[in-house]
Order: sequence, then structure tokens, then C-alpha cells
Amino acid sequence: MKIAFPRRAFYLSSAGMLLALVLGCSSGDQPPLGRVRGKVMLDGQPLAGATIMFMPQQGRRSRAVTNSDGSYELSYTRDTKGAVVGSHTVMITTADEDEPGTERLPARYHSALELKEQVASGKNNIDFDLQSE
Repeated sequence: MKIAFPRRAFYLSSAGMLLALVLGCSSGDQPPLGRVRGKVMLDGQPLAGATIMFMPQQGRRSRAVTNSDGSYELSYTRDTKGAVVGSHTVMITTADEDEPGTERLPARYHSALELKEQVASGKNNIDFDLQSE
């Protein structure tokens, strides 16, 4: 006895399996992330154009550039917002890599790597109130 299987059902089930396979594989190598946004202030004023990096103990770092009002939102990859859940060393710099000597911040915020933050799963609001001295 031959069982008829409609062609449309076959195509739909095949498309569904392919979609599940693609979605399952694309996020399999990504660690747990938390969304991170906040503001960076320098001496009480918004710090525009600063690069902020969250560097986990292991794994890929996340990065952002502050807007004119000092706000930022970290990106883990070009298409994915957030940072790895856990402890991070934070670096904030205003240096322009094409123009040496343009750093406006004290070394404790960039080369000394004194800033530390925790990222939790879900939404994180992490503000920085930096002092020039």
C-alpha cells in the first residue's frame, strides 16, 4: 500500500527543518550575552566620540563609540548587541589612532586598565563618571 504525501507538505517540512538547522547552528558558538548601555561623562559633561571596550576574562571583547550626549550601547559583533556575561576590564579612550597625542583621559581609564564592571544577563545600564585629574 502506497501512502500519498502531498508535495506542499514535503516542501514546508523541509523548509522548516532547514530553518531550524540554520538558526541552531548560528547561535551555538555564541556565549551568554547581556545588553549593555549607559553614559560616559567627563568632569560632569558628556564625553562624545570616546571608544569604550569591555574585555571579558575569556572571549571576545565588546565595543562602542559614545554619541554626542555621551551615551553608548555595546556591540559584541557587527550584528549582535551586548557583552559576555561576567567580569570585564573596561577601557575608555579618546585617542585617535591616526593622530598620536590626542588622548584626553588619564591613563587609569585606558592604558592602566583600572576600570572593572560586571555584566549580567538581560539589560545592564552602566554609566561612567570620569574625572580629568
